[in-house]
Amino acid sequence: MSQRRQYCENLLLSLEDAEKIRYLIMKPKHWVDWHREATRIFTSDPENFSIDQKLSLQTTNKGALLESRWEVTNIRSTDTYFEIEFLSIGQYRMEKPVGGGVESQRICFTVLTSESGGLEITSTWRCKGWGKLFKKNIRRIMKMQIRHLFEDLQNYTKKGKSSGLFMEHVEMNQHEQE
Repeated sequence: MSQRRQYCENLLLSLEDAEKIRYLIMKPKHWVDWHREATRIFTSDPENFSIDQKLSLQTTNKGALLESRWEVTNIRSTDTYFEIEFLSIGQYRMEKPVGGGVESQRICFTVLTSESGGLEITSTWRCKGWGKLFKKNIRRIMKMQIRHLFEDLQNYTKKGKSSGLFMEHVEMNQHEQE
């Protein structure tokens, strides 16, 4: 069995920004508004996430349907803390499986809504089969995926600046672990 790999980034946010991002992540129906890889989203409950809920993010590339399927495996929430973890069920291009070099990929969003709060996104995965030969490229793809999620959330909140939304980028930290 291959070694589990991890990549994590976090961002310090104001209380107001952390609450806005928490709301965007909590509501599946808003994902198409901010997530660049989700032109369509299908799920059993578009209003809220629940454990064992399935989620399908769909987009097209060169006329082909690309679909990422996820399952919500864990949700923890208090007044000042929200964490949701997704397990990848697979990626498909025109209903055929792709991306077979990665198994058990998990993405965890953690939002701390307090004065010194922020957002942390962690991805963990395992390389399998031929993917073990390309583990550096897979790590690069995982980093890019996390950075895109951060950029998408930041850009969406900046876009809403005129309606009271704003994002103050105080500090961004990166953590890698093998």
